[in-house]
Amino acid sequence: MARSNWPIHPWFLVPQALFLVLVLLLSFHIGFLNRAYPGVKVAGIAVGGDKKETIDKKLSGLTSASILSLKYVNKEFVLKPGDIDLLYNLEASTANTLAFGHKKRLIPSLKHKLEALRGRVNLPLIFTYEEDKLNEILEEFAQEVSSPPVEPQVFVENGAVVVDAGKRGTVVDTEKLNFFVLDSFSYGTSPSISIPVNGVNPELSDTQVSALKAKAQSLLGKQLKLTFEYQTFVYKDADLVTLLKPDSLDAQKIEALVGEIAAGVDRAPENARFVFEEGKVKEFTPAKKGTVVQKDQALTQFTASLRSLLSSNEKIANLTLPVVQKDPGVTNDEVN
Repeated sequence: MARSNWPIHPWFLVPQALFLVLVLLLSFHIGFLNRAYPGVKVAGIAVGGDKKETIDKKLSGLTSASILSLKYVNKEFVLKPGDIDLLYNLEASTANTLAFGHKKRLIPSLKHKLEALRGRVNLPLIFTYEEDKLNEILEEFAQEVSSPPVEPQVFVENGAVVVDAGKRGTVVDTEKLNFFVLDSFSYGTSPSISIPVNGVNPELSDTQVSALKAKAQSLLGKQLKLTFEYQTFVYKDADLVTLLKPDSLDAQKIEALVGEIAAGVDRAPENARFVFEEGKVKEFTPAKKGTVVQKDQALTQFTASLRSLLSSNEKIANLTLPVVQKDPGVTNDEVN
């Protein structure tokens, strides 16, 4: 009887296929063990398949950095490599190139090999520079280019409310400019860089100016008083109008104001001190309790009182500053 031939099961071929893939990968790895992988570039220069000596020779022509020209409208600034003590490291750049795709970890290594074969790898030149010097130079450029915005203001002058709507301005994006400069030195991109600038517009509209002026006028002739013991903090209309915004109160300014008040009121507790020498009292300092302003509560009360002045006919809002007392570590009784 003839013996039947069973078809080979697909799963039988899987180990053989995996083995073949591993052999190919290993051969590819060994073939480029001391070479850059195909498709790899450094600062736009193709070095795929090259050994160290060839890469060194190709990169040596790139290590004299170009002078950069930073431009904005009709202004131009020059940045020389020597201005920031920039020095290219040829040896490190070549070593970085040869290390690409040769990592010990399998997955990252395979990923890099595929990226190289697809021609997607452009490695940077490695260099050192003085970061502080670069930041200082770019800040100088930014100051010449920027046109600082003017924040809106409201104030009382000769008994009348005046509102300055503010003015729009431009501010250099120094973080982005820093990136452009380093990118140009790293990859040899265009030596001409457009300085990135952001527009800033705090200027109030006519409607906002009218709203702010109306709110400020409702505070004319009014004042807010905060009292603690013998101290009194008085804020008149000229002070209060500065805490306004067109559609709200300026929470940051109010918080800063409460912080200033607290700084003038807070005091640490003082321990009692008693010095007795040769049968006589040489020194006696009585204990004193400390005080700490409850800032959150004070902020809430201040804000509520200011809102009340805005919405009512009352001329004066009186507040007692909320504080907590702190006992000293040593009381009078303990030293008597």
